[in-house]
Parts: sequence; structure tokens; C-alpha cells
Amino acid sequence: MAELEQSVIAGVSSASQRARARQARIDLERESPGYWATAFYALRRDRLTLSAFAVLLVMALLCVALAGPITNRLGVSPTDTDPFISFEGPSREHILGVDEVGRDQLARLLYGGRVSLGIGFFAAIIILTLGMAVGTLAGYYGRLVDDVIMWFINTINSVPFILLLLIVALLFKPNATTLTIFVGLISWTNISRIVRGQIFQVKGMEYVTAAHAIGTPTWVLISRHILPNVIPVVIIFSAQVIGGVILIESALSFLGLGVQPPTATWGNMLNKATSYFTLGPHLVIWPGLFITITVLCLYVIGDGLRDALDPTMRGAR
Repeated sequence: MAELEQSVIAGVSSASQRARARQARIDLERESPGYWATAFYALRRDRLTLSAFAVLLVMALLCVALAGPITNRLGVSPTDTDPFISFEGPSREHILGVDEVGRDQLARLLYGGRVSLGIGFFAAIIILTLGMAVGTLAGYYGRLVDDVIMWFINTINSVPFILLLLIVALLFKPNATTLTIFVGLISWTNISRIVRGQIFQVKGMEYVTAAHAIGTPTWVLISRHILPNVIPVVIIFSAQVIGGVILIESALSFLGLGVQPPTATWGNMLNKATSYFTLGPHLVIWPGLFITITVLCLYVIGDGLRDALDPTMRGAR
């Protein structure tokens, strides 16, 4: 009888211990949020980054989704010309004025923003995809593969950028598609170096060594154990890459090597307006302001993502 009582007491005690241990694990999970939850919490408290997100979202909506409804509502078009009102300033009919041939400045800014933002976004996709792929190969395999890839990257970086621009301008008619592909194919080297360095650091960690020791396939090892640790770095640089591509497009269009008229971009609008600065100052101010605001927001977002995703930088600003 005494043995039965002791066994019952021991069973109740072990059950209570298991319940306490289970509750302790639940409390620990509640008290210790994961990496991404902590990053999102830090990002939600960063008012400057959220403000930049909001401004950029409004800019994208105006150019991509609302350009047609706005111009239809105002009764203007980016292609309709009227030489009799050339260089006219802001008015009720043309809120931001007209250009040298009487085209509405607001309509051209909205439709030109589609092209500029599209070039920045799709070129950034090419840059990040190539950079991650090449950087992963160089960092994971190392040795001969790394030597060959780094030699190729150094060779590309040694060729003057303006020379490549002239070659492309001579061989192809610059338009949005060719410019996007061209910028994407020659601008991935920096992100590739960054990813390569991160791969070198991550692949030496114990959990990667253990996964490799138990025979984990290479593609599983890279996709599940290595790349997730590189994704935060890529996210941080993605916003800055888009901003950099928009600046490149603007600079090329300003030099006459970018997208050619009549297709409007913020860069070629600014290039065309510099010849008429004294006649129509508004033609220079608005494209430059749109470029400045967009790129500034992208750089602020990149800085905010770095602060949120890097545990050593949280709360630094």
C-alpha cells in the first residue's frame, strides 16, 4: 500500500514538473522574440524610416497607378504639344507649367517617373540576383572558383564605365529595356563582393560544419543554412541599389546616353531643361526635386533597414 502511494506521489510530481517546464518554455518564447520579430519591432519605432517609406509609396502610387486618372481628370497629356504656350509657368490648366513645346510638365513627370522607377527596380533585381549568385559561388567553393570569379570582377571594374556606355550607345539604341539590362549586367560586382565576404564568415560556423558532416546536400546547405544569414545584408543594400540605379539613369540621360526623347524620364527631362533655365526655371526644379526626394527616401530606408536588421546598430540613431 505504501509503495502504491509513493508511486502515485511520484507520478503527480513528475507531471507537475513537466507542466512547469512546459510553461517555462512558453514564457521563454514570449520573453525572447525571434530575429525578424525584433527587427520589425525596431523598424516600427523608427519614424524617419517609416516617413521615407510613406513618401516613396506615395511617389510610386502617383507615377504607376494614378498617372492616368490624374492626367485624365486634369485634361492633359504628356505628348500633346502647344507651341503658343511654350515655357508657360504654373497655371490652373497646367499645374506645374509646360515645357519648350507646350507639353504639360506634371503629366511628363508622372509618366517619366514610371520609366525611372521601373529602371531602378528591375535593374536592382538583376544586380541583386547576379550579385548573390556569383558571390555565393565564390564564397562557398573558394580556392580556384573564387580566384576566377574575383579575376573576372576585377576585370569588369577596371574598364572605364563611360567607355562601356559609349559602346552600348553605339551598338544599341538606348531605351528603357536596354538601359535596364545594361546597368544590371555591369553593376552587380559590389554586392557580389559583400555576399562573398558574408559567405566566408557564415560557412565557418559550427552548425554549417555539422550539417556538412552529416552529408547534407550542397544545395540544401546553401539554401537553408547559409543564404538565410545573408538575406538581411541583401535587404539592407537593396534600397540603396535602387537609389543608385536611379542616379545612374539620371546621369546617363543628362549626358545624352540614356533613354532618348520622346520617352520621358526624370533624367532626360532635366537634361533638356538645362538649355532653357532662364526661360523656364520650373523645367529644372521639378525633375531635380523628384529625383532628390526619391533617392533620399531610398537611402534613408536603407539606413533604417540596417539599423533594424543589424543587432549591433539597434537604437543607435
